[in-house]
Order: sequence, then C-alpha cells, then structure tokens
Amino acid sequence: MSKLLSKNLINHVVLSLDASSSIEDRGLTDTLVKVSDTIISQLAELSKDTDQETRVSIYLFGSTVECLVYDKDVLRLPSVKSFYKADGMTALIDGTLNPIFDLEKTATLYGDHSFLVYVLTDGEENYSNRKSSELVSKLRSLPENWTVATFVPNKRGVDFALKAGFSDNNIQIWGTTTVGLKDVETKIKKANTSYFAARASGVRGTKNLFELNSNNLNTNVIQKTLDSLTPGKDYDLFPVRTDAVIKDFVESWTQQPYRVGSAYYMLSKPEKIQASKQILIEDKFNGKVYTGDQARSLLNLPNFEVKVNPLDHSKYNVFVQSTSTNRKLIRDTKLIIVK
Repeated sequence: MSKLLSKNLINHVVLSLDASSSIEDRGLTDTLVKVSDTIISQLAELSKDTDQETRVSIYLFGSTVECLVYDKDVLRLPSVKSFYKADGMTALIDGTLNPIFDLEKTATLYGDHSFLVYVLTDGEENYSNRKSSELVSKLRSLPENWTVATFVPNKRGVDFALKAGFSDNNIQIWGTTTVGLKDVETKIKKANTSYFAARASGVRGTKNLFELNSNNLNTNVIQKTLDSLTPGKDYDLFPVRTDAVIKDFVESWTQQPYRVGSAYYMLSKPEKIQASKQILIEDKFNGKVYTGDQARSLLNLPNFEVKVNPLDHSKYNVFVQSTSTNRKLIRDTKLIIVK
C-alpha cells in the first residue's frame, strides 16, 4: 500500500498577493480578483486532468500578512472576491516568508509533495518585520521540491529579487495596469501547465519555471519514460515533398487502403491539438521516434485541447495522430505511418 501512495503527486500552490493601497489607487483590485479566480479555476482543471492532488493557500500582504486560505483542496475554493481588500504599505519580505514558513509545517509523510509559490507585488518592500537577510537565507536553503517565483514591477524589483535568492527564470516583470495583470494571468497559466506536465515526468521543483519546455528535457528522461519505435518494424516515415491530401498520400506510398488513425503528421505551424490525439516524438539529433502515455506530458501538453507551437520544441519533431481523411499535408514536412 505504501508503494502505491508514494506515487501520488501532491502539489501545494501558494498565491501571495500584494494588497497594499497602491493596488487600489491604480484601479487594479477588480482585475486582480478576476485574474486570481481564473488561475484557481485553471489549477482545478489541471488537478482533474492530470490526476494530481492540488491544495491552494492564499495570502495577502499590505502592512501585515494575512492567510485567507490554507492548503485547501483546489476543487473547493471560494472566490477571492469575498475577502480581497487592498490597504496599507508593502510588507514584501513577510509576504514571501510567511507562506513558506507556514507550508513547511505541512505533513508530507506519504506521496510526492511539491511546493509552488507565486508572489505578486506592484511595489517595493517598505514595511516588513523580517529582514532581507532572512529571505535570502530561506530561499537559498529550500529543498529541491520547492519552487518560488515572483512578479515585480520594474528592474529595481528584479535586482531585489535576485539579491533575495530568487532564480533568474523564476522572476517576471509586469506592467502595473489591467493589461499587465492579464499578462500575469497568461504567464502563470502557461507556467502551471508546464509545471504539472513536468511533475508528471518526475520533476519536483524548478529554477526555470517560466522557461519550462521541451528544450529543457533530458534525452535520458525520454528514453526512460517512453518506448522507442523500430523503423520498418513499428513504423514507416515518408517525406512530404509537395502539399497533399493525407489519404491520397498514404495510399500512394503504401499501395494499401488508408487506415484512419494510423498516420501521424509533423507539426509545422501553431495549431490546436485535442486531448484524444496521440503524440509521437522524433529526436532531431538521433532520429529516434518515441511513443507512450507520457509523450504529451514530456512536451508539456495538458490533457485538454491546447494550441501548440512547434517552435516551442526545437529539439524535437512532434507528430500528431490524424483521424481525418482529408487533412492537408504541408510540403517539406514528414509523415509517420504506424503499423
């Protein structure tokens, strides 16, 4: 029983939100509430789609730090609107440290636990009880299953975050406007999708949260996680030299009736990929083709329809299963037919 429990992925996610008076002065309160609620909704969907237990804590920091929700099942969270109030100064150091100190007390006896902390501020530290040296010490000593990221308003904020111990790729600048907040939403949602996919492939924490993609994959991870296909035995690969219709193209090469679902086209432009579509991965370096249930996860593709850009996966060619008879194949790409 303990071996089964140890495979359970459990994510503890923290939103530590600036609630200083400047948020209200900039007219950002309503948008911040909507963005937070949207992020929570996305976490709920990711939790269900990836079968990863997700628990969320929400903190506000102004002149003081307040924990509004502590380690609660993401599927049962209320709207932030009911309790978000902006007022006071900016206790940024406390707003980062308090959630960490609290979550360190969380029991992690069974399962694979990880901690993901987002800190959002529109200003600079000016009211914390704790010292910056405490923040530096804590961030640099956290174990590998912790990921702490921050959104800051300017270059001075970046300098502060770097000196405090945040890693480069866990820091983002945002414009302190409603448009800027929507950009924060987009970046966090993308990071969440990548993070959950990385967790499924064995990652526990990262110093590259906003740069997580297939380019960071280790070939050994692919080899250990996926099945390698044998050319000629398991599949055939054909060059697409001119634009063609998939059914006609396949039958011209194989001289056999086209079997729907047996052909995989190479992704060559951004397009939506449905959750039901299987994926093959070709390593551009060695030409090996891999398949398996974790193929989508290794490319950070969630288990729902998502738009994918092949440029995000420059080390690999992504082949998508076609269930169509009239899909147009693009010249100078390739097609795989699974036997």
